[in-house]
Amino acid sequence: MQKIEKSCVKAVFFHDHVFKQCEERYFSEGKLTDKTWGRYFYFCHELKIVARVNKLPAFEKNNSLNETTDPRVSFSCFDRVTVLDRVFLLM
Repeated sequence: MQKIEKSCVKAVFFHDHVFKQCEERYFSEGKLTDKTWGRYFYFCHELKIVARVNKLPAFEKNNSLNETTDPRVSFSCFDRVTVLDRVFLLM
């Protein structure tokens, strides 16, 4: 069995969480933080988050929001999911 280098592994994290987005910055109202994502880097070197997003018109300092700043984490978010979208997401 060949050993797979973690530098070659990319992971995708699917979640029904709704992130907040302002420009290219992503925030969570919950516990999805850089510390949370850090757990995945034991197994991979890149992490893509697929989730829903609410876009914020302008960023306001808000201590209840946790920003993801780790450069190894990227986002692929969408505004809403319709029934038709769900069919295609499952294919």
